[in-house]
Amino acid sequence: MLGAAGLATAGLAGCTDQIRNRADAPSHHVGGTPTQTLPADRLPVGTSASVEVEGRTLLLRREAEDVVHAFSAVCTHQGCTVAPATESGQDVFACPCHGSHFAVDTGVPSGGPAQKPLTEFTAAVDGDWVMVTL
Repeated sequence: MLGAAGLATAGLAGCTDQIRNRADAPSHHVGGTPTQTLPADRLPVGTSASVEVEGRTLLLRREAEDVVHAFSAVCTHQGCTVAPATESGQDVFACPCHGSHFAVDTGVPSGGPAQKPLTEFTAAVDGDWVMVTL
């Protein structure tokens, strides 16, 4: 039997799933606190990385000295963990479960069954750190 807190949590989880599964669900995470994720020198320009931050797996891509993209590593198809990969000589974020591939700069799916982009987080290089707003 669930107590009041358990019912509220179960209700919120169902609500979140309903919102996330809508065709017009937002793909950008809004709000939060800038959090140190990785020393900037460990993410050279043109590379990607997977990092664990506050219980979340994030995918980072550094496009230029001052341009970093950050995405949730949760596949928008069925929730498997997406990781950096190279496919046909091109860097992608790939899902090992059903073959979805996502662009490293936009999170938009380019192959496989996923139809929605990866959830994007605001990211920046701040001094010696890559910061992501969680």
